[in-house]
Amino acid sequence: MSFDSSRNLLVVTGAFSGSLGVYQVKGLPTCASDGATAAAAAASEAGVVDKDSKHFVTLTVTLPYTKAEFDTAKQDKYKTAVASAAGTIAANIEISITEKRRRAGSVAVDTKIRAKDAAGADKLASTLGSGEALKTKINAELTKQGLKESTGVTDPYKFSPLTSSTPVASSPAWALALALPAFAFGLARG
Repeated sequence: MSFDSSRNLLVVTGAFSGSLGVYQVKGLPTCASDGATAAAAAASEAGVVDKDSKHFVTLTVTLPYTKAEFDTAKQDKYKTAVASAAGTIAANIEISITEKRRRAGSVAVDTKIRAKDAAGADKLASTLGSGEALKTKINAELTKQGLKESTGVTDPYKFSPLTSSTPVASSPAWALALALPAFAFGLARG
């Protein structure tokens, strides 16, 4: 196995058939020397998504900190943890913090993860997962950042506007809204 100067894998084929060829394989994530995962390397290649993107995923994570304890340094670590769990970069994470009234010493972190397009939002949501698996994934990343584990995580919710190529009437909600009156009319006619 060989690599070129940009760390792209070079594959040699046909060594035994007489038709020797060298092919460059691009797009493979590389691992940093500090042991970063291939997913983190791939995420860093994804780049920063425009802050005005209409495609994003939201979730709320409850953490055992007061609002004062959850300072800027902890917020940055939190963004890094969520980005790692979602397969993106911290620059694509926006947060809003509210202190929970019912639980003293607890904050709810409303989290928005931006995506470039609808497929990106789908990928973020599927990478995060849901339920207990999501909470376990988030907690593992929070712990890696030296933060306390969450006490609760809501399932991710995807936001993506309809594209101009998707007729409104073909969306499931509109199809149902159009079908029900026709069905009711059919029943009324006997």
